[in-house]
Amino acid sequence: MNVLIIEDDINKLHAIIKCIRQLGLSEIEAKTSHHSGLKELLSHPYDLVLLDMSMPAYDITVHENGGRPLPLAGRDILYRMWRRRIKCKAIVITQYEDFGGTSLSSLDEDLKKSFPEIYLGVVYYNTMQEGWKSALEELLSNVTR
Repeated sequence: MNVLIIEDDINKLHAIIKCIRQLGLSEIEAKTSHHSGLKELLSHPYDLVLLDMSMPAYDITVHENGGRPLPLAGRDILYRMWRRRIKCKAIVITQYEDFGGTSLSSLDEDLKKSFPEIYLGVVYYNTMQEGWKSALEELLSNVTR
């Protein structure tokens, strides 16, 4: 299974990679911004995308600050996937519970209604708890069956 992870937090990215490798998924590509993730997704086929919700517009480098932060970048990527009929499945992994007054559960419901063919669900990532791993494994079981 070909997996794309779009995540700007390096520690979270490494934790996600470690978790999915333990499940036997090894074909993994990672991008760290809305722009680079979307560009990768549009130019290569993937079976699954693991997607952060909030991220910078562009990759952060020594010469680039990443542009303005995009609090709903993941939703925009899902919308663009839907518009271009990209059929790979998507799981959102976020460490935020609120998005400008919209709760995580409300966002999850909105994404399920808006993108039912591709969106599998959301995982609340918390470094202090291990529950995110089992939540991710459960959602991944829907793809790997």
